[in-house]
Order: sequence, then C-alpha cells, then structure tokens
Amino acid sequence: MGERILCYIGTYTKTTSQGVYLYEQDPHTGELKFLNVSWAGDEPSYMAFHPNGRYLYAVSETGEFEGQPWGQVSALSIDSQSGALTLLNQVPAEGRSPCYVSVDGTGQFALVANYHSGSLAVLPIRPDGRLLPKSDYVYLQPTAEETARNKEPRGHCIILAPGNRFVLACDAGLDRIMIYQLELSRGRLVPHDPPYTQLRDKAAPRHITFHPNGRDVYAIGESSSTMFALAWDGQRGT
Repeated sequence: MGERILCYIGTYTKTTSQGVYLYEQDPHTGELKFLNVSWAGDEPSYMAFHPNGRYLYAVSETGEFEGQPWGQVSALSIDSQSGALTLLNQVPAEGRSPCYVSVDGTGQFALVANYHSGSLAVLPIRPDGRLLPKSDYVYLQPTAEETARNKEPRGHCIILAPGNRFVLACDAGLDRIMIYQLELSRGRLVPHDPPYTQLRDKAAPRHITFHPNGRDVYAIGESSSTMFALAWDGQRGT
C-alpha cells in the first residue's frame, strides 16, 4: 500500500467500545483518521498478524465462551484494499482471560497466553486463516513451595524466538520466563532443558521482546517497575 499506514486498535467492550478500530495514519504528520470498527468478540484486547498479512488474530480477554470457563480467540480476514476486517471464526482459548497471541513464522499455529488460568495454548491455523481447536495445552505448574506461599501462575506473553525453533513465555505469577521447543509436526510445546529462567521475586514479567540482533532480550517487570536485559543463546535455547 505504499506509504499508507493502517493501525488496528484492540479495546475492551464492557462499556461503549465496539471492537477493533481501524485508523489510517498520515506518515508525515502522524494524524490518525478513523476508518471503521469491526466486531471481534468481547474484549478484543491483544492482536497478532499472520505472516502473510491477510489475517489478524485477536484474543477475547474474558472468562466465558459458549458457556465454558475460558476466553476465545477470533480469526479475521483483512481486505487487501481497504484493510477492513471480516470475522472468520472463533475458538476457545482453553483458559480464562487470554491476554496475548502470536503466530509462528510458518503461519501454522497461533500461540495464546491465558492470564487467570495460568496456561498456554497452541491453536492450529488452516490455510484459509481459520482457527482449529487446540493442538496443545500447558498449565504453568507452581512448585509445592510456591503453592504454600500462595503464588499462582499467570500467563502473560508468548512469542517465538528468531529461527522459529524456541518459544518464550512470561509467567507473571511465578516470575519466570518459560522456554519451550515448538514441535511443528504436531503443534506441541515441548519443555526445554532448562525449562525456564527465574527472575527476582515479585518481578511479574509481563511482556518480552527480542532486539533486532536476535541475541538480546528485554522483559518488563510489571510489579517491580523494572526492565530486565537478558542474553539469548539461540543454539542452546537458554
């Protein structure tokens, strides 16, 4: 689309908001022009693009979907000319309050972090962009000591490391950055060795991102108001 910049904004729909808002940004002034709004389920708070740019995935940060105690994930198609969204389908997030979604580099799977359930889910993606029910589910299990201290897992972010081999997930309740290997053949998260990096107590790592060099990682410690800088070994997955 040349210099055209389209901005998709997720919202909470408990009051007046109506879904995912689409704006066009002026590349010179930064001014935003409202284009339209699309329904993407209740509370479409966080979104991720498919690598082909034709689909968008949004989590519904709720605790109930189709009468079950979990949120949902919506698949939407993107009009190549207008940028408008069309809802394709919705599937369970397999946990309450899903707050993060990402898509692996091959476009085969959406990865979801569920906050209040302290869990992660892998959702296969069909060639037409629609989502299928989970291929894997992981509960972020606390140790007996953590349980005794009333610490509960809180899934808050899940991303692919460069190379699409490893998955990093923030557990804001247990103060960990989990490490998995992504098994593309079956859509499974295989615990790595070591299975996580432990941060300081009550750090509550919320989001994590890679530097463009692929070697440096930055995490937000929400409760401690701290930024963590970590070195990533892409060969060993540590």
